[in-house]
Amino acid sequence: MKREWLIQARKLKHYTQEQIAAEAYIDRTYYSQIETGKRNPGLHVAIKIADILNFEPLLFYKDSLDQNSQPLANTTFSYEVTKKITTMNTGEILYLYNTIESHTYHSFAFLYDGVSKGIPCLLIDNSDNFNSMMHHLSAKIPQEQLKKFIQFVDIDKQHWGDLEAAFKKTVLESKFLRIWCGEHDKQHHDLSTKLENYLGKHLKTNNLLSVHSYDASMITAGDHINMMRMYPYMMTDSEITTSPFFVSSPNTQLSPSLFMQEKNRKKE
Repeated sequence: MKREWLIQARKLKHYTQEQIAAEAYIDRTYYSQIETGKRNPGLHVAIKIADILNFEPLLFYKDSLDQNSQPLANTTFSYEVTKKITTMNTGEILYLYNTIESHTYHSFAFLYDGVSKGIPCLLIDNSDNFNSMMHHLSAKIPQEQLKKFIQFVDIDKQHWGDLEAAFKKTVLESKFLRIWCGEHDKQHHDLSTKLENYLGKHLKTNNLLSVHSYDASMITAGDHINMMRMYPYMMTDSEITTSPFFVSSPNTQLSPSLFMQEKNRKKE
């Protein structure tokens, strides 16, 4: 489908196709095919084009993410999050989201970028979120790639064997690894704890980029302050910042889940 919105954005900035292609370091024919809808840009190319024309790069994938979304021109997303998260190779990020739409967009960008780079990704979430995300990703990535680079563990079932098998299958020998963990209630702390312990014993790389996502409405002010001590990066729907109160620990690869932290505080 022809991307009329992209053509309009380029013309409003008084750019030619040749100028956009040159600034994005791509061939003009490639850019022309992006405008006509014959090709989809990789995330890094999407970011370059979006940076030039000043729009959210995930607009390129919006149709596959949400067929019932508002018109593209009405988007309010800040693409600073997308740019930051796709340039990181390591780090532990605590993501407090306000809207499920923003959560979907950022998890899509995180996984899409990882698979595009050939980085194994582990998605720890419930089956509904997993199926929804795979549906979105399959519109842009071949099924063979998804099966090769994305492993899923159902956080509701909490089968430790599933998690261990997922690691053994693809990630333990990898140079890089990405983990997206959706925390939904306090019953999920056991799986996160086992993940932390397993990583500490078996992971053969320090190139781990992990995101723990929580509904911001579930988090109290006290929890928020404590999390700023436990995670080096704090993420919202619109930005990623470093935590001024983070205290590093040499004994763990991954910060324990928020709910596990809360349980530990109660024991103290």
